[in-house]
Parts: sequence; C-alpha cells; structure tokens
Amino acid sequence: MGREREGDGGPDGAGDPGAGWEAVPASGGHGGPASGGGGGAAPALPDPGSVPEDFLFLGFTHAPLAALGPGLRVGVWTRGCELSCPGCLSPELQRAGPEDAVRASDLAAWVAGAARACGAAGLTVSGGEPFLRPEALRRLLALSREGGVGDVLVYSGRRVGELVSAFPWIPGLVSALVDGPFEEDRPTESPWKGSEGQTLTVFDPSLADIYSRWERSEERPLQFAPFPGGLRILGIPRIGTYDSIALTCGPGLPDGG
Repeated sequence: MGREREGDGGPDGAGDPGAGWEAVPASGGHGGPASGGGGGAAPALPDPGSVPEDFLFLGFTHAPLAALGPGLRVGVWTRGCELSCPGCLSPELQRAGPEDAVRASDLAAWVAGAARACGAAGLTVSGGEPFLRPEALRRLLALSREGGVGDVLVYSGRRVGELVSAFPWIPGLVSALVDGPFEEDRPTESPWKGSEGQTLTVFDPSLADIYSRWERSEERPLQFAPFPGGLRILGIPRIGTYDSIALTCGPGLPDGG
C-alpha cells in the first residue's frame, strides 16, 4: 500500500489515449492526498471497452522497495477500485481514467530493469485493485517473471477463492496473495496487512518458509518517497503514526517514458 501526504496530481507521461494507445509508464512518485477515507459514492472508472485489455491503470512505482513483502522488491501501485472500503488507506488510488493507462509490456520491461539495477528479487503489486484489469495484470506478471523476477506478491481487496476461480492463472504467476477488503473497525497489529480480516495465501511452496517468517515478523518497515508537493509513505503505518520512518528515495520510471 502507498499513502500520500500533501499535494496531488496524476501520473506524468502516462500516455495519450488518442495517440494510438502507445502509452508508456509514468514516473514514480505521483498521486493525490490521503486526507479523508474511502467509502460513499463509487469511484469514477472508465468504460472497460474504451481501454485495450493489455493496458492497466498505473498509480505510481517505486524501486527499491523495502516494505510490503520479504526482501528487496520493486513496487507497482495500480489505480482504480470499485470496493470503496470505508477508511481506505489509499483513497487517492480509487479513481482511474484513460489518462492513467499504461501498456503492461512497457511496465514489465521497466520492472525487470529496475529489479536488476537495485538487486531486487521480488515484485509487489498493490493499488487500487490490481485485478480490475486482469488481463493486463496477467501480462505484467508473466513478462516480469520472464525478465527475471522470481517472487510476486499481490495485494487485493477481493477474496482468494473468488480470484482463483475467476483467474486460474493466479497460482502459476502469483507467489503469494494478501486478500480481503480493508475494514477500519478491525484494527490489526500485523505489519503486513491493513486490517485483521485480511489473509496471506502462499502459492509457491519454494517460498513458503520465506513468507512464513515475513508473516510472523513484528517489524514494520516503512519508507518515504518524494513526489511533487509532498511525501509518499510506502508500507502500512499504524493509523495516526508517522514517526520512526526511514527516508529513502528510489528511482521511478522516467517522465514520459
């Protein structure tokens, strides 16, 4: 999860939907404020037919990422979510539009390059709701794995049973999944989830021990990343606390691709 403080705006250089859909990844470090919670009216989302299925809606990226998963990782946050959970930790990522569209293959090429550059072995995809654009997500994960990323963690507000039933490719491409909606009335001390009802499912048996240690860990790694007009918190802070946070600045995608 990612959370911003102060400032707002959308991803720069995410591509012009009227230009043949030759969209390119946007730079890391953009988004709206985290003031206020989710809930209420459903967020505005474009007609799915207006955006090719191999494009996802990109919120921001960050590498290297030392939160939201075991070890050093690359982080991708998508835009668009229809759940509107009250108290949502990332309300600025609920809305999405064609201007946020990024071709999955372009983003996967950046993910693989960023992983090599910073020595990351894992990829974490959060949002928003990553499965809002399932075919684009599938392509992103498949191409990232072909590029050398061996550990993929995905956060989703939907339940694992529903997801695997709808998308049977998940166990082959997703190493581990944190599932379930955010429930503000169910606080948790677990540093890897936002509320107590969320669960971790590990699909890759070779990573079971690594994720078991991560799940049991009491450490709560957080990072600060600059974006125009403020700072973004990467990770899951305890509600109302922002102290004892390590300041790091990771490279994002170049503006305009």
